[in-house]
Amino acid sequence: MNYSSVIRSQKFVIGITISLFAFAVYFLTASRTVSFIDAGELATVATTLGIAHPTGYPLFTLLAYFISLLPLGMETIFQLNLFAAVLCSIGLFFFFQFLVFLTTEFTNHDSRRTIHEPQFTNYIPAICGTLLLAFSETYWSQAVAIEVYSLHTVFLSLLLLLFTKAIHNSRISNDEERETNERKHFLSFAFILGLSFSNHLTTILLAPGFLFLFFKTFGFKKESWRKILAMILPFIAGLSVYLYLPLRSSQNPMFDWGHPATIERFLWHVRGKQFSVWIFSSLEVALRQFSYFITHLPSEFAYIGFSLAILGAIALRKDKRIMWFTSMLFLGCVLYSINYDIHDIDSYFLLAYLVVAVWSTFGIKFLLDRFLH
Repeated sequence: MNYSSVIRSQKFVIGITISLFAFAVYFLTASRTVSFIDAGELATVATTLGIAHPTGYPLFTLLAYFISLLPLGMETIFQLNLFAAVLCSIGLFFFFQFLVFLTTEFTNHDSRRTIHEPQFTNYIPAICGTLLLAFSETYWSQAVAIEVYSLHTVFLSLLLLLFTKAIHNSRISNDEERETNERKHFLSFAFILGLSFSNHLTTILLAPGFLFLFFKTFGFKKESWRKILAMILPFIAGLSVYLYLPLRSSQNPMFDWGHPATIERFLWHVRGKQFSVWIFSSLEVALRQFSYFITHLPSEFAYIGFSLAILGAIALRKDKRIMWFTSMLFLGCVLYSINYDIHDIDSYFLLAYLVVAVWSTFGIKFLLDRFLH
């Protein structure tokens, strides 16, 4: 029996099942009309091919415009709200794949080891961790109404999966196979990273964890910098979606926030200059937002997920590489986000919530290993 093909099939089927289940719940709870904050603006921009508020969100605008044209026989706003549900469900599929990889192959120090037998129990931690994320308060809220963060969840999970796979390839003993796999995963990662930036600039919050893991694995050597240089072109290719802003703005669309048709206005728009007064404004703001984050974190995962996350974070002391990687992702997200003085700050903590779900997964894995083996 070819166990590897069975395992791949199992991971795919389980991932799809989780996504479909989550989508069914999201569908039942989706907003049937225009929701709060930016929903009305984003729906208008999507249906008219306009320019949204800084930083523009060109990729989301183009995808949502395509979705708005589909003849599904429902009101356009509901169609766009369901688009958010689809995106968050896809994000869960990739997050499940990431959790399975992280808790099996990536934690093993022998590159030849993986899940040797297609046993369902191997997937229980990843299933539970994915479901905890799916129905956490903030993640769920992004799935019920049109919002750019729904696409952001897809990119966060996919980038985590591709990057850790690229890093793991360094353990392959065969030089030719290692170089081929590294090139494939790093180039794919770089292109998706560029696309992610063209949706939301908080993609940069992945940097502390990613840079740590990259240089921890490859060191500060010439070969490491060559790997980074090789990723520049695919990254730029993904980022080039931003050209939509000046090209479309020059056509004077109905909704043209900031009119980024010139280089100066384009740079202002992409940098979010209009909102910069709310970023790193004062220590008082940071303390207030941090207090809000800490106060609401346990209830974000209905307390049980938070308790499991604490257990998982403690259990990860045995794998300091993952512990530092996830901790830097968490801290980078929180330390930046608490310095943004806006009311709807929850979505800026999404990366931190993904990390909490990762820690919860390791907490469940610890309990299963302790009591079932």
